[in-house]
Formats: sequence, C-alpha cells, structure tokens
Amino acid sequence: VQSGRLPGSFWGQLMQQGLKTNQEVNQGRSAELQSYFQTLINQPRESAEYQQAYQELANISPAEVKVLEKLIRETSIEIPGEIYTDLLADLSPEYAALNQLTSPHINDRREAAQQLFVSSQNISLNPVVVARLRKLMAHEQDRLVWRIVMSSVEKDNYEEAAQLALLAINHNWPDIRILGCEYFGSHGLPQYAIWLLPLLDDKNHSVQLAAIQAIGQCHNPIAISGTQKPGESQNSATSLRSLMTHSNRRVRFETVVALSRLGDFAGMQELLRLSNDTQISMRKEAVREMGNSGQTRFVEPLIQMAWTERNNTTLKEILSSLDKLVPESERPSSLNPQLDQSDRAKIWMNWWQTQHSGQGSRLFTGR
Repeated sequence: VQSGRLPGSFWGQLMQQGLKTNQEVNQGRSAELQSYFQTLINQPRESAEYQQAYQELANISPAEVKVLEKLIRETSIEIPGEIYTDLLADLSPEYAALNQLTSPHINDRREAAQQLFVSSQNISLNPVVVARLRKLMAHEQDRLVWRIVMSSVEKDNYEEAAQLALLAINHNWPDIRILGCEYFGSHGLPQYAIWLLPLLDDKNHSVQLAAIQAIGQCHNPIAISGTQKPGESQNSATSLRSLMTHSNRRVRFETVVALSRLGDFAGMQELLRLSNDTQISMRKEAVREMGNSGQTRFVEPLIQMAWTERNNTTLKEILSSLDKLVPESERPSSLNPQLDQSDRAKIWMNWWQTQHSGQGSRLFTGR
C-alpha cells in the first residue's frame, strides 16, 4: 500500500503528534480533563456547562488527546457521537479520517483508509480509534478499503483490533474473510481458534485454507476434534481432524500441517508419510513443514531421511528442518554450513547414534 498524499493540515498534525509524544500530562491536568469529559457525557448539549467543557477540550494538546482517549476507553456508557465526529475530528487526523469513511464516495473512503494506514506506521492506532473503525466497517463492501484498514492494525494485538478481524472473517466477500484469517494467524492466540473453526466449512477453498493455516498457529488443541454442540455427534463436529479425508488435496495437506503443529499424533504420522511421497515437490514441502512444526519427534526420521536422500534440493530442506528443530547448543559440534550436504548428513547420523540412540535419551524422539 502506498502512502499517497495527505492534506497539509494532516501532515502538520501528524508531525506535531510525533514531536509531542513524550510529553507527560500531570495529575492535576488529567483530573481537569476528566471533569470536562464527564460534563460532556452527562450534560445536555445545549447547556452552558457542556459548551464551556467542549471549548476547553477543543484546544487540548496531542498528549492530552491520549488522556481523553483513555477516559473514553474506560467509560462503560455510550459516548455521544459528536465527541468523535466534531471534537476529536478537529484534534486528530485519525478521527477526521473516520469521518471521511462515512462518505458515500468510494474514493473518499479509500483516501480515509490510507490516512489511517499512514498514521499506523508512525504509531499504532489507538484502541478507541479501532473500536470506532469497527462500527464504521460493519457495512463496508469495498475490498481495497478493507485491505488498507486491516494493514493498519496487522501488528496490533489488542481486543479492538481482534474484534475488527472477527468482523472481517464474517464478511460476505471471501478475500475479506481471508484478511481476518491472516490477522488471527499472525498473532496466534488460543482463543482465536474458536472464532476460526466455523470457517473450516467455508465453501471457498481459499478461505478454508487460510482458516486451517491460521488455526495451526493458534496453539489450541480444541481445534483437533472441534467443539461438540448439544445433540451433535463428535464425528460431525467441525474440526481439523474431519478434514483429513477432504476431497481437495491441498486442504488435506494444510490440515495435516496444522494438526502437526498442534501435536496431534495422527497428523504427524500423515506428514511423515507424505515426506516419503513419490513426488519430489510433495516430499520437499512435507519436510519443510516438519521443520516449521516445532515438533522434535521429527528429528529422528529427518536424520534417517538425510542419510538416504539422493535429491540435493530435498536434502537441503531436510538439513534446514533439522536446524530449525534442534537448538544450536544441542547440534553436533562438528556441523559446519560450509561442508557438503552429504557430509553434514553423515555428521547428523553419527551425532544421533552416539548421543541419542540409547534407552537413556528420549530428548528428540517425542516418545
């Protein structure tokens, strides 16, 4: 996404915000701001008290805007819309962009999304901004707006960003559902797996694959067998295991990879079987995913494969996967990346036979 050009006032506010980021707001001033804020949410808009508080807040600094955002986030009651659309929009380019996102014109909304993206590259969008953004995106159908917006929060792992991604995975457009899957996969919290499970039955294979890959990153074993609804048999529950016999080969493969990451024995056994496939491309991919799985159970079979593998590109993948699975401090001391691949394979085999083949060692067997 290119940054594009922002109006001069936006650049000025962004620069001013960057320069004043480190300013602290003292306790007395914070209490004063809280008093003004309470007046805004409790007094009628036409009252003199409201108007006075509004004028005071209309001239606060960027650092004080952060205090106001904190107050908004900690308030359980509904915040009057004009605080976002009038007050904050004049104080911060992010809220001005939120206003622009309500435009019926697609180019205006794309420009607004771009402004949010530019701001997010300077400092993460405030959760208050993202919570408001989620409401505005509920009816957004433009794919480019969605792509830019999700790029604006892709690094942010807080609840408001996750709720935006949850909105994305429930969108009617498949590519927007994929954006939500990618967000959850990149952050990989266990609770995200529960939200992703329904997408395992998605009619769009690209969405289905994105959901499988994301679930594999979420470290939640509940995805292996799924959650059983009342009156539903375990076999009919949406789960990774139910996809192991899927008609689509790519879906089956990604399912096996995800199951292996979650430590499922059946998944790991199937990935091991695929590493001996007759097609070199499948063998290489299976070996690569064995290394990415984090499962040290694969160390022994990888060493055995390295000893007999004659295809150089496959052997390269095997050695790379061994490097991923065995910590540097545990690897053979004589191992040197400058050595020929066959020599490195021999070193791995000698290391295994001398250090880990006895009954007393099960460090890398997974048994």
